[in-house]
Amino acid sequence: MRFAKVLPMKYREKVLAKRVAAVLVLSTVSIFCFKAVRSGPRADNTPPQRVLESKPSKPLRTVAIQRVKAGSFDAKEFFDEFGDNVPVIVEGEVKHHPAYNMSLNTLKDLCGDGLVETSRYDATSGSWGGLVDTKYMHLREFVDDYLLKDTNRDGEPPRYLTDGLSLLQVCPKLDLYTPVPKYVSLSVYPIDLDHNKQTNGKRNQIGQPDMFIGNKGTKTEMHLDDMLGPFWMSVYLGSKTFRVVTYWDAVRHFDMYKKKGRGNRLIDQNARSQRWERSRYDDSTGKFEKRRMEIWNPDLDWFPELDNVTVWEGTVNAGDWIYLPSASLHGVRNDDASWGVTINALYPATVDN
Repeated sequence: MRFAKVLPMKYREKVLAKRVAAVLVLSTVSIFCFKAVRSGPRADNTPPQRVLESKPSKPLRTVAIQRVKAGSFDAKEFFDEFGDNVPVIVEGEVKHHPAYNMSLNTLKDLCGDGLVETSRYDATSGSWGGLVDTKYMHLREFVDDYLLKDTNRDGEPPRYLTDGLSLLQVCPKLDLYTPVPKYVSLSVYPIDLDHNKQTNGKRNQIGQPDMFIGNKGTKTEMHLDDMLGPFWMSVYLGSKTFRVVTYWDAVRHFDMYKKKGRGNRLIDQNARSQRWERSRYDDSTGKFEKRRMEIWNPDLDWFPELDNVTVWEGTVNAGDWIYLPSASLHGVRNDDASWGVTINALYPATVDN
């Protein structure tokens, strides 16, 4: 048996002091690390990051959407060239349509009795496109009170006529004025599937084409359309500016899905929010702060991923037509009083197959 060597008292006191000092250092480091972890954001799958003092956000970098002249391509050449790659604006493509440059008064005279769905924009809302406060009214009332007057009725925020009701419900006659361009065919969902399900198939509601009519400054926030199909719009009056991120760019740099293998939160009707958003823990208040991305007023300090994708931007003027590849994220702003018609359509290559 080996006996432990007894150290002198003075030496033992030195060893004990060193051990106590080491424990104190390790405890201090552990407390610091714990606080650092707590101070980081813990929501929306964002990396730990402490809220910094507010400072001006750097500007968003955009790339101009390619523009081509009407008649430059036939349908096959068009999709061979662009397909599901990039957005494109075809200048003058719908100038021969009867709806081209139809005035708001003419539109009102033709379709004034139609019932339309209108909304207003709220930057803080988690709803689709940031649109809230849905109100139904006749088209005549909407044009008179929210487009032709210098100020809105009762000082209300501007309202936007959006895609709640199909053009074929609002004004069937207008369908003859707004033919489908040669590049596309068939709606992805001509029947409103949600409405059909709610009525057990007893009554179908026609879902598309849709009209979008709004005054200067009305807009939709960055969103993703249902069905993830291609998008197009014919603009007949005024102008609309688009900001677009293609799907393949978004899935590489955005956290598009709530959890692996689960639905996309930007199109999940049951999700608490259909907006791109992020939460951070603020040490100064001891609370989480949530912000939703605004593509027309972006904060790259909060959403630095916008600096890693290509944000396409282009203005569609009266008589022009815009095409977006399948499942593109997009936001739209009306630069003046404008109206257009859109369908989430199948393109010829899909129909042929």
